[in-house]
Amino acid sequence: MFERFFRAPRAKGRPGRRACASAWTTAIGACACALAWRATRDARAFDGAKRWFDRSSLKASTRARGDEDAETALRAEMARVDAVTNELTTPGVAEGVRRATRAATRGDGTRDVGTARRPSEALAEACATLAATSACALLVKTAMNLIGRRGFLDRERREGGDTLDDASRAAFLSATTTDFARRGVGELAAIARAIVERELREFNDGREEDEASASWTREDAIDFMRRCRETLSRALLVPSDVFSDPKALPFERKNRLHVKAPRSFPSWESMLLPPKNPDFDAALGAPSSGAESLAERERQVSNLKDIMNETRLVIRSPHFVVALNDAMHAAWASHADAMPQKFFGATRAARLSLARAALVVEATADRIASDPDGLLASIANESGVTYFGNSIW
Repeated sequence: MFERFFRAPRAKGRPGRRACASAWTTAIGACACALAWRATRDARAFDGAKRWFDRSSLKASTRARGDEDAETALRAEMARVDAVTNELTTPGVAEGVRRATRAATRGDGTRDVGTARRPSEALAEACATLAATSACALLVKTAMNLIGRRGFLDRERREGGDTLDDASRAAFLSATTTDFARRGVGELAAIARAIVERELREFNDGREEDEASASWTREDAIDFMRRCRETLSRALLVPSDVFSDPKALPFERKNRLHVKAPRSFPSWESMLLPPKNPDFDAALGAPSSGAESLAERERQVSNLKDIMNETRLVIRSPHFVVALNDAMHAAWASHADAMPQKFFGATRAARLSLARAALVVEATADRIASDPDGLLASIANESGVTYFGNSIW
């Protein structure tokens, strides 16, 4: 076929040049037509691909703008929830926890009037105040972030009504923090008291001075509080059964309580874990009459139970304990920065008696815990606490 196409036809007689030229002209024209057809096809294909690419780019850019808008809305909601948590919710709850801590560390008030407090009691109250405030701040932050996350998702799904109304949010925070303020703070105060007494014995060893004649510099007080924080962090990672006897610290094997079936969760969890099935119906009160009000009450209670289950899961995670240690680190650093040098003396070598130094430590902890811009602000700005709060979303 190929040879027949390109072979020049022979004229009768001798071959002529016109026949040969006509064959080559036909061949060249055929090639030109083929090239023109190929170019036209490629141009049409390119135009189609270009139009498809333009449509795909438009869809991608629209989707990207939608993703950016969604991310912007999410970050705005996260910032709003953080502002409400740090400025309104946490200070009020922390004040109640601080009063409960003071009541737990100072006993039932049977001390005789005028009797001086022992240094170990003042130091234990300072440690318990810092630890309880750290735990309370992280607990409230976790609860508020979970409430805000659920509300944001419900709004994105266009579900009708608020996820939790004001009464439901108040009931949820009460169920989350009341158990810690009533029971957990007392256990934490007992642990802090045992740790302080143990650390005092070891801290004064080798100094050739007893508790009555001991004297501390500001750096001694900061170092002692740091040792108490490290011991407290280790102690609260072990099963809580060992604290049936507060004097038996978990790392002191000789006095450790024998438990036939030890629980695997840490003591932090036993203090902070809210009840599994709180009675939200009783907390919300009697619903208004009407089928619509009853349906709304059922929806609110269902949402409360769902968020409570999420809260319990988050608190039981190891990431919560890591964030809590970061919060305690920030609290102790803030306490060390706020401890005034002027009470110890004009020089860094100036000393105070142990009793007076303990009172300075206690007063400093109480002052920054009652200041919204002090202890709570340092905990909220800690990088580990911020990262944990953002990861909930």
